[in-house]
Amino acid sequence: MQEAKIILPVLDNNGRDIMHLHADLRGDLRRRYGGLTAMRGEGMYIHRIKGTMKEDVIIYTAAGEGSLRDLAIFYGKRAGQDSVYFVDFDGIARIEACDGK
Repeated sequence: MQEAKIILPVLDNNGRDIMHLHADLRGDLRRRYGGLTAMRGEGMYIHRIKGTMKEDVIIYTAAGEGSLRDLAIFYGKRAGQDSVYFVDFDGIARIEACDGK
């Protein structure tokens, strides 16, 4: 068994609250892996036009096997994100395009 993470912002790119998506993600992680840990944090990234951006995020950690890729991209799209950051069960950190516009 390995540990994996999905990181999602609290607000979408237009500043709208997306906590309803977080509730859905929590349910999916609970059903698939039997549980999860959720922690609040602060993410920073460099936007190609706006420069350095800062956002409140929730970091989800689950233990299991397989891949979180499809789940991470699915929720990244639902959150309207250009990309989503996650660490899969193989321990490799990834940033995958979502094209969630």
